[in-house]
Amino acid sequence: MAQQTGASKVELWGIVDAAVRHTTNEGKDQSGLTKMIGGGMSQSRWGIKVEEDLGGGSKALVELEHRFNTDTGDKDATAPFFQ
Repeated sequence: MAQQTGASKVELWGIVDAAVRHTTNEGKDQSGLTKMIGGGMSQSRWGIKVEEDLGGGSKALVELEHRFNTDTGDKDATAPFFQ
């Protein structure tokens, strides 16, 4: 006899931490430099969470997370994709 399973739950989430930094005596003419940088509070990242009710009190859970650079949008070179 087949059991009826419950609903699936899929969640996309993310956090962006960025900052604007201004330094003096930097740049070509030493007049200062203003640029956007990744923030210092947390690493920017996004992820996917999936929960599937398998029935009979069992669940399958999946969570994938990936870091990225806020100033360029590139993946974080220090971490593999979806670790």
